[in-house]
Amino acid sequence: DIITKFSSLWRSSGMSVTPKAHTIEKHLLPFLRRFRGLGNHDEEFIERAHQAGIANEKRAANTKEFEKKAMYFALWDRLGENPIVQKEVEWWEDNRRKRKQGERFGIGW
Repeated sequence: DIITKFSSLWRSSGMSVTPKAHTIEKHLLPFLRRFRGLGNHDEEFIERAHQAGIANEKRAANTKEFEKKAMYFALWDRLGENPIVQKEVEWWEDNRRKRKQGERFGIGW
């Protein structure tokens, strides 16, 4: 299939297998099957995924082993989908906004 050809060409080129290349290799086909293509996902969806990838790259900047990086990325994605974690993040974001508004108006918290 085309993804196998892509992977083979990428690896034979001598370039390192980046997280983006790994995503195409291992996750593109299951994604397309699960969501029946990209048509249902607008640019915003893809941009959010891109921003999450950038954030993950920053978090794992000191991790040189590809397998460990991939494991961390998967872990962070799973944690981000956890309802308990989502509630905590929402609470922190809400309180941070309140603190910033208080600082702006000279109110100490």
